[in-house]
Amino acid sequence: MEKSNVAYLGDGVYINWNGYSLELMTGDSDDPIDVIYMNDEILANFIEYVKKFYIIEGNDRD
Repeated sequence: MEKSNVAYLGDGVYINWNGYSLELMTGDSDDPIDVIYMNDEILANFIEYVKKFYIIEGNDRD
């Protein structure tokens, strides 16, 4: 797992781009407790879900 792009999101959550998918990691980025791999399809579904509940790019939280 390449970790040159790791960023801390807060509350023990890290994100990384591994060249294929986004990795959401909990705990420690060097030795994560859990890892969720988000490919293009999963990421698109995640973004659509977030748009339903949060203001993103003009979304008015209908």
